[in-house]
Amino acid sequence: MTVTVSGEFCLDDSQRLRHALTKALATSEEGVDLDLGRLKLADCSALNVLLAARRDALTTGRTVTITAASPAAERLLTYTDTYPLFSPAHDHAHPTAVRPGRLRESREDGLLQTEVVQLRRALRTRPEID
Repeated sequence: MTVTVSGEFCLDDSQRLRHALTKALATSEEGVDLDLGRLKLADCSALNVLLAARRDALTTGRTVTITAASPAAERLLTYTDTYPLFSPAHDHAHPTAVRPGRLRESREDGLLQTEVVQLRRALRTRPEID
């Protein structure tokens, strides 16, 4: 299933984006392909929604993959080091020829990687504490 996101997404719009992605994940069999090619503006709240959608997808054995990114989306994902989490090569939910235990480990690895990226971003964006 492909979800196309266009316009501007900031704190006020993040719940609408979250709802749309949750609905798309619930109705898709394998996951969601995100087309962010027409996204003009996105802030950290939109990024948090994308990361939460990826986490939810991993827990159900699905994927969230970005197929196109506008300069604004690319800048946000590159600056926060999250772009690789949404690439097809980073797909831990559907590895080929895995044992059942290995699939669970893959999902856990993906969830941990998402958490590490979120923590690194939080550390970079928080003011220093004396």
